[in-house]
Amino acid sequence: QIFLENAGGSQVPSQVIEHMVNGISHRHRNLIGSKAKEDARATMMTILGGDPSTHTVFLGANATSLFHTLAERFVESGYLRKGDEVVLASENHMANVIPWQRIAKRVGVKICWWTRRSLSETQCANLNLEYGTRMSTDLDSLLTVNTRIVCLSHASNVLGSIR
Repeated sequence: QIFLENAGGSQVPSQVIEHMVNGISHRHRNLIGSKAKEDARATMMTILGGDPSTHTVFLGANATSLFHTLAERFVESGYLRKGDEVVLASENHMANVIPWQRIAKRVGVKICWWTRRSLSETQCANLNLEYGTRMSTDLDSLLTVNTRIVCLSHASNVLGSIR
């Protein structure tokens, strides 16, 4: 069985519950927890076909905290700077929108919106386009030399659709 991050309220596999109980009910739980995380990262690396010398598996409490941390790290590292562009899908979960909007406001990064269809004026207003420069149903037309990140969900938790 493979369980990846899913919407809040998802069922937790019994193996995860067992490891959590073991981790919080025994002495040296920091060592138990560290070992479990190392094993989980190694397992995910194998499943995803990654190479530990060039890829990293991030584990976190939830998508919201992971996206906030990721966006901040891209700025702190200098990878994202004023004038750079981030492409987001219009139906992304807010956990994958708000961190990028904060970065856009603070640093001057521009957000480009990839939409499934042409949006109405009201729908555009809901995307908070003040940080956006372009919007299109064609992903290729949004990619430029200034594009640094394309960040979208594989499946929409709102629409149930797969990209």
